[in-house]
Amino acid sequence: MDIKNNILETIGNTPLIRINKITKTLPCQVLAKVDYFNPGNSIKDRMAVKMIEVAEREGKLKPGGTIIECTSGNTGMGLALAAVVKGYKCIFTTTDKQSREKVDILRAVGAEVIVCPTNVAPEDPRSYYSIAQRLAKEIPNAFHANQYDNLANRLAHFESTGPELWNQTDGKITHLVSTAGTGGTGGGGAGGNGGNASNGTANLGGGGGGAGLTASSNGAGGNGGSGVVIIRYADTFDLATTTGSPTVTTTGGYNIYTFTGSGTITF
Repeated sequence: MDIKNNILETIGNTPLIRINKITKTLPCQVLAKVDYFNPGNSIKDRMAVKMIEVAEREGKLKPGGTIIECTSGNTGMGLALAAVVKGYKCIFTTTDKQSREKVDILRAVGAEVIVCPTNVAPEDPRSYYSIAQRLAKEIPNAFHANQYDNLANRLAHFESTGPELWNQTDGKITHLVSTAGTGGTGGGGAGGNGGNASNGTANLGGGGGGAGLTASSNGAGGNGGSGVVIIRYADTFDLATTTGSPTVTTTGGYNIYTFTGSGTITF
């Protein structure tokens, strides 16, 4: 019998679907990794569960504990689903620009949600970042998931998203295009992409890095071939450390790191 023990076992192994009409003039296949098929309706389910598993293993999250996180909704949903299964409490901070529906659904699955002002600096004590940090210090047996700096975020995609893409394409994937919020999907997904493709690109567009983001040409490229890693915001170059001696060009707000052989970029 094929029976899942709980909802968390349905996370991952999402379908890869060919995009047909809008890509018909392109000389390549374009495929969509449809991660809204996850139970929490987003790719964030993967790293939410992984952050909890690692915290449990390291003793940072104990039975009956409280998970604290600042979230725009998706990571919170993944954490809340895991908390229901594992018996934790959740307190999430979010901003007043998020929809009422997002707040309502988090509360519906048992989370306490604190709505914070958007137009304040991250270090302001009223920001959703600062309030989450304060609560994690004040509440006994609390665990601050901290998706932006938690390396388990990247690990989730290194262990699941990347290998799934590799296996679903029989190792023929050449480019991974991902928006970047925390950076975990692009950094981990590209790094876990089998490490065997002769050429490849990890294209991370969006809100910049985080979560100890590493984009690797050993995953997107590697095996003695060439690899290209594209990071959207030009100012991230000043924050990056590299191995493999890539050449770097900047154009249109993008930094383009070109490797001969393997290498990594870490933020």
